[in-house]
Order: sequence, then C-alpha cells, then structure tokens
Amino acid sequence: MRLPEHSSASIGRASVREGATSASEDGELPVKFVESLGVMGHELRNALSCITSATAVMRARQPASEEERRWLAMIERATRRMGEIVSTSLECVRVGREAVVVNAELMDLRGLCEEVIEEARASHATTIQLGAGESAWGCWDRVAIAQVLSNLLRNAAVHGGTDAPIAVEITVSPQVAAVTVTNRGATIPRELLPSLFEPFHRGSTPGPRGAQGLGLGLFVVQRLVKAHHGSIAVHSSIERGTSFTVELPRRR
Repeated sequence: MRLPEHSSASIGRASVREGATSASEDGELPVKFVESLGVMGHELRNALSCITSATAVMRARQPASEEERRWLAMIERATRRMGEIVSTSLECVRVGREAVVVNAELMDLRGLCEEVIEEARASHATTIQLGAGESAWGCWDRVAIAQVLSNLLRNAAVHGGTDAPIAVEITVSPQVAAVTVTNRGATIPRELLPSLFEPFHRGSTPGPRGAQGLGLGLFVVQRLVKAHHGSIAVHSSIERGTSFTVELPRRR
C-alpha cells in the first residue's frame, strides 16, 4: 500500500454535559460485551498476578544458566505485555459504561507528563524526550489524563521507529493546554484516519516491534478527552512523523 505524503484528522469537542460523556454516543460498546470484557479482564489479572509473583521469586534466586535467564526474561516481557492488554481492557470497560465522570482537581500537566514518561521509559525500553517549558496548571482528572498520556505513549512505542525517540511537547495558552506525542514510524494511510478512534481498530500491519494491541487504546483516549470537553487531532506525514495532539480546556 502506498502511503500518502500528508494526512491529518481532528476529533472535535463533544457536546456533552459537564463532567461526563454519555455512553449513547457513536462508538458505544454493547452492554453484554462490556460486561464480558470486564469479567475476562479481572480473571486474567488474577492469573497474571500469580505469574508475576512466581517470576519475581525465580529472579530473586538468580537463575544459574544463561538459557534460564533468557527464558525468564521472555516470561517477564510477555507478562508485562499481557498486563498492558488487561489494563486497557478494564479501562475500556470503565469508559464504555454509561458515563465518564471527571473528578477535576487543580494539577500541573507537565508534572504529570514527567511521571508518566518515566514509567513509559521503563515499560517500553524506548527513548522519550519531553520538550522544555513551564508548568501547565489546570483543572483535570489526574487519573484519566494519566491514562490518556500512557495510552498515547504506548501507541507511539509500538508503531514508532526503533531508531528515533518519541517526542512529547506541551504548549499552554490562557484557555487551553495541549500535549503532542510524536513518533517517527510509518505514516498512517489517509483512509484509516476516520476510523482510528473506533474500538478494535488496529493498523493493517504490526509496528516495528512486532506488537499489536486490541485496538482499544485510542478509543479510551478519545472518550476520556471528550469527557474533559477537549479535542484530539492526528497529523501524519513523512516529513514530520505521526503526532497526536490533545487539547484540554484549563477552566474549572
């Protein structure tokens, strides 16, 4: 498939009531499916907890051979990957039901970015650069915005080039704070942009690291951003890479 040289899309601000976004909007997940996904996520999380505990004990005993160390590292990587999928599934269950309630508090967006980036660096073993700038204060839901940033960084790590860092930029105006996450992976084809935030949408090919998720991460991002009366835009070109920009009103 030939990739276009330039493509972009914007998901506008939602017309929703203050503090919540209704599950009756486009892209709603069937209730029975959401319930089944929640049960599956909780059961898998319990099983993963056992595997994680067992591998921690094995690691503490220091495997004797190089082969054992390789197998243990493989189990740990697979467990982390499965944990990410389970977490995304449970978050999808949360935002796919009835309403997303925003528990806003005064917070520094740059400070939260620094925390999430530090976690992402450890999880994805990739280089992430945060641009210079001042603090970005506003009233948002700290947990929800952390999930937005985490999902965007995970998406960039999976689909970005292995030889280029992920760039995070924060810009602030009197009314809006914006976060842009950019990677240098393959360009997103223009025809895929309209369905990019639909549940279970995945790229046509795996990223350079050979991993693909369930296609729920960006769906979760969009729902959480809408609940803040914000917007998310996508720009993808050969020259500038692929960027996701989230704009959040700074008002209470």
